[in-house]
Amino acid sequence: MPSNPRCQILKDSLTQLWEDYAAAYGQLGQALDAVTRQRIKRQIEDLDIEIAELDEKIRLCELGAVQATAQQRRKHLESAIPKINFTEVFETLAQITERAQAEQGGAALLMLQNAHAMGGELCMGRVKRLLSEETSDFRHYEIGLTSGDRLDPWTVMRRLGGYLGCAPPEAEASPLQLQDYVQSLRSTLEGSVQCGSIVLLEIRTWDHHTLPTVFLPWFVRDFWTPLVQRLPDIARKNPLVTVICIIVAHTPVPMADFDPALQCCDDTFDPTKLLPLPLRCWEQVEIYDWLLRYSGLSAPEIGVEAAQFAAMAERIYLAAGNGQPMSVRQALLDAIEEYYNVH
Repeated sequence: MPSNPRCQILKDSLTQLWEDYAAAYGQLGQALDAVTRQRIKRQIEDLDIEIAELDEKIRLCELGAVQATAQQRRKHLESAIPKINFTEVFETLAQITERAQAEQGGAALLMLQNAHAMGGELCMGRVKRLLSEETSDFRHYEIGLTSGDRLDPWTVMRRLGGYLGCAPPEAEASPLQLQDYVQSLRSTLEGSVQCGSIVLLEIRTWDHHTLPTVFLPWFVRDFWTPLVQRLPDIARKNPLVTVICIIVAHTPVPMADFDPALQCCDDTFDPTKLLPLPLRCWEQVEIYDWLLRYSGLSAPEIGVEAAQFAAMAERIYLAAGNGQPMSVRQALLDAIEEYYNVH
């Protein structure tokens, strides 16, 4: 049972009540008159009520301690699960931040696709933690579109404007007004950063039709490239400013649908072009290694051994559709909690 000071105080009080209870019964046997016996009987009845109430408080206290421990354990596991393997993503991110440091600032336009099934949410959680550790001024602008939202420039820019305190035109705007508004957003963003700032713009979308053919060409041409071109001037005043945009496409988007002129790769990195980041299924051996390192099931009070971990990893891998990250996550959490519940 998890250690809890309040539970221990209640248990000490219960011990004292039982001692009083035993003493009262001893006095009852020695009482010579009816009045005294009646008084002691009332005392015993009162002690019965107090003991029952204290028993219930202890039960609730211990239940709360168990639940709190389970919540803490789940939080720890959730933070560790992305370590199973998003290696390619994290290595690319490290290269971007190192390049930005060497060049006194930098930018990158990245994309995660099929993110809903392949653990994009888990990956982005880890990305945010890693970037926040690189600076004291980390800014995360999250623009999340629902499955019913169309991905269009005005929607994205309005929501970015909400973060930057830039109100959009009230009436339906013309392309020229959009251009002016985008310019004001870039200027506001430029004026708000400080030395070492890291800005993460996260655009989450389900619109796989509009993304490659309509939104991305506009975004690169009208917003992203002009912002990247301003970075040398920004760095002269505020060195080490890094701006990263990650487009999180929840559904698969064939790379053939994107204009090759808008894409780059690690070997020909261009901060004004889109660099796709791979999300892949997790291997059985990766799940096994993670269980050994992070599950906590090899602790003496549970005592899971290596062979049991291997069998557990195989079952989780198969149950999760041969390692789909989001399914692996849920299967891991369920399996580990089952072990704790029976020990």
